[in-house]
Amino acid sequence: MRIPKPPPASRRSCTPGRRKRSARIARASELLVTLVHHLDQVSGAAGRLEEGSREIGKLVDAITRIASQTDLLALNAAIEAARAGQHGFGFRVVADEVRKLAEQSARTADEVRARVRQTQDQIGEVIAAMGEGRRTAEGVGVASTAVRQALDAIFGDLNTTVRFAGAFAGETEGQARRIRDVVQRMEEVAGIAETAALGAEQASAATEQQIASLAQLTTTSQQLSVAAAKLAQTIQRFNVNGGSSPAPQ
Repeated sequence: MRIPKPPPASRRSCTPGRRKRSARIARASELLVTLVHHLDQVSGAAGRLEEGSREIGKLVDAITRIASQTDLLALNAAIEAARAGQHGFGFRVVADEVRKLAEQSARTADEVRARVRQTQDQIGEVIAAMGEGRRTAEGVGVASTAVRQALDAIFGDLNTTVRFAGAFAGETEGQARRIRDVVQRMEEVAGIAETAALGAEQASAATEQQIASLAQLTTTSQQLSVAAAKLAQTIQRFNVNGGSSPAPQ
């Protein structure tokens, strides 16, 4: 009975597959770090934009105050023109135009203020989203590092298992070979005993008992051979590139 030997590829280390996966995870971590850096830059730009919008809001408030004061001055000028009678008619017309311009400036300033506030709210939402994205990216980076460490540990255990299985298969093959040798020699002894015991009933009975023992040893040897063959097939099917389970028997 011949026990197949495990192919050399089955004893190969899982290091290449582990290195490839570790390299991919390391690359993903680098990309996440770069993403976090870009998010920080965008968040900083959004913060500066928000600060600029606040400055615009201050300018709009100043324009509103000037328009209010101009409107008040135009009203006072109109009152003085009314007191002057016919001589103040032209001045009153100018005061009315100034008041209209001040009112228009105030309305425009209100619209600009509303737009600025809306822009500030949107910028605030962008900054908040950037912060959330940054925290998420940092969390993913931590998780990827943990995954890489776990994969390193798993592949280390797999390498140890492969080496142990290869050694066990070789040892099983050696034991099966020794058992076959013993069985062969005992069969030879049994043949000699059977020939010598043709004239003796007691010797014949002893020989039959030896033959039965030989049959049991043969069965045990065959079982060990089958187990060694299955183990060799399992190792042969093991994916050396990283962690796939053997096909079901």
